[in-house]
Amino acid sequence: MVRCLEVELTYICYSHRGWGQSFHFSPKLPHKSWEASEAAHEARIATVLSAKPGDKILDCGCGVGGPMRTIAAVSGAHVVGITINDYQVQRAQRHNTKVRL
Repeated sequence: MVRCLEVELTYICYSHRGWGQSFHFSPKLPHKSWEASEAAHEARIATVLSAKPGDKILDCGCGVGGPMRTIAAVSGAHVVGITINDYQVQRAQRHNTKVRL
């Protein structure tokens, strides 16, 4: 029963509350949409890390993997995400497959 409740709550939060694939707490940047602001913050992480092709990055608590995918796309680094929620792992794998990661 607990596992079903966990999956249901995760589904509600990610699918119906609008958290989507990206950070949920990044500030909106002036003159940018919410989505563009989130992508900019995620790309900034790659810059701060000086991430480049050949680097290996671990995203602990990756959720459904939005930031992980952005960092990999922007930097060319190999990014691996881990999370303890089975539902999030399944969603991340589907999203990764769609973008050929």
